[in-house]
Amino acid sequence: MLIRQGFRYRLREKGPLAAAFRRNTGACRFVWNRALAHQNDTNKLTGKLPGYGALCALLPTWKIELPWLADAPSQVLQQTLKDLMRAWDKFFDDIKKG
Repeated sequence: MLIRQGFRYRLREKGPLAAAFRRNTGACRFVWNRALAHQNDTNKLTGKLPGYGALCALLPTWKIELPWLADAPSQVLQQTLKDLMRAWDKFFDDIKKG
């Protein structure tokens, strides 16, 4: 029997650290949505999804276009792209299983 359990945590930071958390989470949300839109557009044109490497190659361009995005650490944004790819993999695995 598989039991899944989740935990919910709340950070109660104040001041500059709380602002940094909000900036980083906002940047991650933006990168997720922009990468997903890029994947959907590319899929409509070519029938294929761009992979993690292709999306990572777009990050420097996005950081130039949007200077506020450069404030977020690149590793955080790259992890967001990995999470997006993991979500797609899980989606396709679920489709294969039925």
